[in-house]
Amino acid sequence: MNDSYFGNIPVSGSPDVCPLGQSEYTDDELQMDRNPKLSNANLTPDTSTGRIPIGVLQTHYGSLLSDGVIKQTPTLSVTTPGGGADAETNVIQQQKNDAELYNMFRDEYCFYEQRYRYALRKFLEKATSRVSTDNADAQKYLTFTIRLNHTLNSLIEFMNYVASMRVDTTNSYVSAINQLNADIQSRRGELQSVATMLEQNNATVTVQKEMVGFTAEKNRYMTNQISVWAALNVLALATIFYVYRSA
Repeated sequence: MNDSYFGNIPVSGSPDVCPLGQSEYTDDELQMDRNPKLSNANLTPDTSTGRIPIGVLQTHYGSLLSDGVIKQTPTLSVTTPGGGADAETNVIQQQKNDAELYNMFRDEYCFYEQRYRYALRKFLEKATSRVSTDNADAQKYLTFTIRLNHTLNSLIEFMNYVASMRVDTTNSYVSAINQLNADIQSRRGELQSVATMLEQNNATVTVQKEMVGFTAEKNRYMTNQISVWAALNVLALATIFYVYRSA
């Protein structure tokens, strides 16, 4: 017979979020941290709300940013030459950064949640055991459980904070994205115009007319240039003749 009321409790889990993890964890494994990590068990909640204050989360975000754990959000700008292309590149980079950050959140959450489930289960087993020597172990697993609970809470609070920041960032991208869309639509119009011309039966004739027009314009330019040089030559000859007669 099992000595604990909770001895037959199956290992609970969230297979849609995290795998079950190991069947056993050592004390060292229950106390170890991921490196680098996004959570912080020492972030102090507000006693009146039980939530971690925004200011504390902002400071934590700044520390992770300065340490390089979180990447700086690229700035979108279309006010300078080439800004549209830069903005498009930055949007793609931000998507990549956010995907990496999401994976970090998920992996770290699962890392601590697996240990938390195990520590909580062991605490319940030891706390309800009929064996008096299990009391010390119950206190030990309670300490592990509390710390892991604080770690997971800090991680969830921080995830909510970052998600809120990303909403603000996305809103700030609206003007840049609209400009990109306008540039794309303009380019699409140009391409459509060319496509329409090329798809016509007289496309060859049209292209030839365009080429003739271009050649005529080029000839006019060359004629004007030759006329300018001729005028300059006449002026030069007149000057030389004047100097010669005055000598």
